[in-house]
This record gives sequence, structure tokens and C-alpha cells, in this order.
Amino acid sequence: MSTAPVLGWIGERVRRADGVPKTTGEFEYASDLQAAGMLWGHTLRSPHSHARIRNIDIGEALSMPGVHAVLTHHDVPGEKFYGLEFADQPVLAIYRVLYHGEAVAAGVRDAITPSGNVHATPDYQRHIAGVLAMRAIGAADQRAHHAA
Repeated sequence: MSTAPVLGWIGERVRRADGVPKTTGEFEYASDLQAAGMLWGHTLRSPHSHARIRNIDIGEALSMPGVHAVLTHHDVPGEKFYGLEFADQPVLAIYRVLYHGEAVAAGVRDAITPSGNVHATPDYQRHIAGVLAMRAIGAADQRAHHAA
């Protein structure tokens, strides 16, 4: 007779260790934590779905009071790519963005202020043909979905 522990079965309800604290408001998320002298980070993300990055001007951001650093892909040491199975995703966009919201730059400052976040100014050249092609594919997909 086996004395191996029974681990459960498919469909079994499993109580999460963090479930009760999260639902009662007792759990402290990373954004809830604060410490004296703590620095805050902000990621500048692309407003374009596909564009070439001609230049990123970080001068204005570095001149802002309380800003400690502004990082672009030039500042990423060592391997500039990561990924779960294949290292094919840049830490920060290198020369082009491939999707809306891709990380382009990161800033570090003393505190979050009402005036906003660290502002780097990327110079983008949009690839309109790619955008129009994606819109056409999306429209064709919607037509096929509604026809079914």
C-alpha cells in the first residue's frame, strides 16, 4: 500500500494563500509600499504600433528637479534581449517599436509629483504601410467572424 500524499485532482478548488488578505484589503502591493529616500520609476511607452526611433532626447528629463536617471537601450548592460523561451524581446526598444505600449525609455526620480513623470522625447518615424496592413487584416478578420 502506497503512503504517497494525495496532491489533488483536476477541478479541485484550491484556496490561495494570498486570497483572503487580497480580498480583505490587508495585502500590501508593491505600489502601496513606501520608504524614506525611496526612488520611483516610470516607463515611457510607445504611442505607435510600428515606428522607427530616429532619436530619443533625454535632456529635458535629466534637467527636471529630482530626476536621478533616464535610461534608453544604450544604458542596458550586457544582453539587451530577454524572453521565456527565446531571448527575442528587447528590454527597451532598439531603433524601432513593434507594438503600441512597447517600453522605449525608463526614468527614476525622487517622488511622484502632480506635474507628472519623467519626460523623454522620442522622435518617431511611423510606418504607415504596416499600420494600414494591420488594419486591413483586422477588418478582414472581423468580416470573416461576422460571416460565420
